[in-house]
Amino acid sequence: YIYTEKMIKFSAKNATALRHLAHYFGMRPLWKQASAFIRGDFSLDTAATYLSEAIVYHDEKLENASIAILAENIEEINRRTLTKLSPSSFERIFASPRLKCRSRKLSDIVLKYCQTQGGSVDMSLLMKCTRSEVMPSVSRKAALPLLKVAVAGEQKAGVDMSNTHNVLRARCVETCVEEWKETLAKPLMALECRDKNISRILGASSLEHRDLPLAIQVELLEKALCAAKVELDDVKAELLFREEQVEEFTKQGKSTGKSFE
Repeated sequence: YIYTEKMIKFSAKNATALRHLAHYFGMRPLWKQASAFIRGDFSLDTAATYLSEAIVYHDEKLENASIAILAENIEEINRRTLTKLSPSSFERIFASPRLKCRSRKLSDIVLKYCQTQGGSVDMSLLMKCTRSEVMPSVSRKAALPLLKVAVAGEQKAGVDMSNTHNVLRARCVETCVEEWKETLAKPLMALECRDKNISRILGASSLEHRDLPLAIQVELLEKALCAAKVELDDVKAELLFREEQVEEFTKQGKSTGKSFE
């Protein structure tokens, strides 16, 4: 008496369940209607909903199709939609061979998910989603906060990966050092500046690196200092080269009786 031949109002939230019930009770017409609706409604916008429903009703084919389309188009998916996915679904997307995403964009996505899910993201999931094959580098924006996530994960898991190459921590440190002017120097200058207008222009209200363990703070600042020294030496070398060029042109001008301007 619950189901009749009258038209049923299908949606992404109930179509999978109705198809499951139709199969269970042997209602072929209903199963066909539900299947037709899913085929027409399935898209990037509805894939996350279908994935969640497919997991509940053990629809493996629909699960795989949802994972594939989400993995292929992860850059286009609304961040809020991604953060609502379960850790297991999030992991499957990142493990999919269909995953297509720029590395630094991927780091922003992982950071947002970690910040939203909090304690639900353990060290195992974090390592799988940030493995070097899919995320060889991290974005400047995500580097410091993702480093904090990585360190917190290590502490929670009781492991120390400070001497391990190519793990998330190392890539975050590398980006922070490469972008030392923005990630370290700019916030320090903003905080130390007495002029509030300049501080606001610099756009830094806190020093994120100070939330890290002291040893990592020292590592960051030491490596940043070395990077700054290299940049300074490069600038000095360039200036010296130009001065030598000017002197050479000046000598040539004098030798030909012409003035050099």
